[in-house]
Amino acid sequence: MPQVGDVLDGRYRLDAELGAGGFGTVWRARDLRMNREVAVKTGLPGTADEARRFVREAELAGSLTHPNIVTVHDFAHITLGGREVIYLVMELVRGESLATVLGRGLPDFQASLAWAEQICAALEAAHAAGIVHRDIKPPNVIIGETGPVKVLDFGIAKHQLSQTNLTGTGTLIGSFAYMAPERCRSGAVDGRSDLYALGCLLMELWTGRLPFLGREWAELSVQHMTAPPPTPSAFAPALTATADRLVLDLLAKDPDRRPPHAAAVAQRLAVIAREAREARPAHGFPAPHGLPAVHAPRPEPQPEPRDRAVEPPPLPPYTPTVLDGSAEPVRGALRRRLDQILALPDDADAGEFQELLDALVLEAQRELGPDDPLTTEAVLVRARRLWRRDPGDPGLSRVVPKLVRVFGERDRRTIEARALLLSYGAGADHAGREGREAARDELRELIGVATLALGPYDPVTLRARIALVTSLCRGLSRDREADVKRRRALLERILPDLAVGLPAGDPERLRVQATVADDAYLLADYPAAARYYDELAALTGGDVRDWPALDVLAHGRSLGESGEFTRAADTLTRLKNRLAAEPGPMSHLVDEVHRLESRYLRKARRQDRPARSWFR
Repeated sequence: MPQVGDVLDGRYRLDAELGAGGFGTVWRARDLRMNREVAVKTGLPGTADEARRFVREAELAGSLTHPNIVTVHDFAHITLGGREVIYLVMELVRGESLATVLGRGLPDFQASLAWAEQICAALEAAHAAGIVHRDIKPPNVIIGETGPVKVLDFGIAKHQLSQTNLTGTGTLIGSFAYMAPERCRSGAVDGRSDLYALGCLLMELWTGRLPFLGREWAELSVQHMTAPPPTPSAFAPALTATADRLVLDLLAKDPDRRPPHAAAVAQRLAVIAREAREARPAHGFPAPHGLPAVHAPRPEPQPEPRDRAVEPPPLPPYTPTVLDGSAEPVRGALRRRLDQILALPDDADAGEFQELLDALVLEAQRELGPDDPLTTEAVLVRARRLWRRDPGDPGLSRVVPKLVRVFGERDRRTIEARALLLSYGAGADHAGREGREAARDELRELIGVATLALGPYDPVTLRARIALVTSLCRGLSRDREADVKRRRALLERILPDLAVGLPAGDPERLRVQATVADDAYLLADYPAAARYYDELAALTGGDVRDWPALDVLAHGRSLGESGEFTRAADTLTRLKNRLAAEPGPMSHLVDEVHRLESRYLRKARRQDRPARSWFR
């Protein structure tokens, strides 16, 4: 293993470790022959495929000469300490990775546009040479202290004449959070796959989050291939419709729907930069610490017209009232007070919470104005608190028009407030049949907006879908087979999506899972019921002691009727002991539980008998 102080080939002295990746360690080093500082990437290949990747990085990156691509100086195989070592010598870029910059928060918007244009320049040069990078992400972009942005790590790049996304062992390579749909399918890729990754990077750069938040490869690949990406301005209301449209175009599922090349993206970034300059100071992203934006003169062409299968309606950005600088300390103090109120525990005194919030709203209205975003957020918090105590309180419905005006229709806060109101209206008795139908229609429309703006697996979208399905199930009887079948079909349709977007212990997800299990049991579909009850047990950590006795009985019988006699008997034995220890309204079930327990024990013994005699 190379160490500080080692001299490779008598020429490159390793002075300090800069970082390590999936394959290779990067060092700050000195070229003793040329007397200059360089970066040296060393690798200890464990397989022939790893060695090929390292060689490919040297060959591909070494063939590119561009101000925004890290220059490769040298490459060699050596033996060090009895092991084969491969090293790559590159220019040393003084700066920090874009991942480090994002770790401090959102950068200055104009700076982010300048960086993105330089990334486009690097991609345009690579794509013109027939090279697809295949791993565009923040750690592979270096923001120079004084020089230009540099794209590095061509370790998994490929020439476009090669049509595989796999390593020699059949493993899909790349960073899944930024991987284009066609790459997820292991299909042929070209430069437009890098543009998709750039769209993910822009989303992160402008909103602080990625378009898709799956935790595992299987979940992420489905989202990349099928889920509509959320609109960036839903998370950063100051973004313009032009910025929204660029990101959504880059994230198109079909490569033909994306911009044709990186130069076209750079042109559209220039237009966004011009809009942002003209709209200042409406854009309020903080500047990154120690990284001043450098604005080089650039042309300002109009974006190329593009046909779209689905064109999101343009949303004008909210422009807050411009206050003098003296308001900023006041805003900061009010922001801290609001955060402290929101951090109060759920069991905090309701009267104290309301008193603190009322005082904050009045002060924010006086100091910042009634339509300031912070004032609006405080009014929303107060209205939601009152609504949760009394869903009939009119405060939340009154604040929705203000949310639309200040934050926009596709902002998370607007969507969530509307969803709460419509979910209540779709299920309220006092609304009457026509009122519930009207609420359902509005809820369907809102679900479409939420799917586009937040994504299909966002909790706000999923809870709105649960509310709609619950409303559609209203009045369906457990005693009529047709009603049970309809309810089961409606709820089964959303279960897979709840598994993606809601945590295991989420009460609404558990309620839907339990209802589907009960309906399968009522329909005597015992294998499905047993599976659903097992999944419900897994979601609650395997603890079924708090389940209603009837549900435990249904679980045990479903297991037994599915042929899992031993598990069925064990489940029913525990239920029998529980009922015996806790006499109550369910004690009449003891005889039924005992009968089924005995039945499945006999079946389990008969099932085991042939197996035992076989080995005698």
